[in-house]
Amino acid sequence: MAASLTGVGAAPSVASSPIVTRPQEPDVENRTVTDRLEGVRTELENAVALGLVTADQAGSFFAQIERRIAAGL
Repeated sequence: MAASLTGVGAAPSVASSPIVTRPQEPDVENRTVTDRLEGVRTELENAVALGLVTADQAGSFFAQIERRIAAGL
C-alpha cells in the first residue's frame, strides 16, 4: 500500500497518463492535387520566411514533390 501525496489515505499513488490526440485533418482523399500542392507551397513559403530553408531549397523540394504526386506516389 502506497501513501498518497498528502500522506493520508490508502489509495495507491499512480500518475495518470495524459491523452494526446492529433488534430483532425481534412479529408485527405478528397483533396485535389492542386490543393495538396498549394499546401506544400504555403508551408515552403513559411519556411523560407522563417529562414529555415533558402528559396532555392524550397524550389527544389517543391519540384520533387510535384514529380512524386504526378507519378502517383
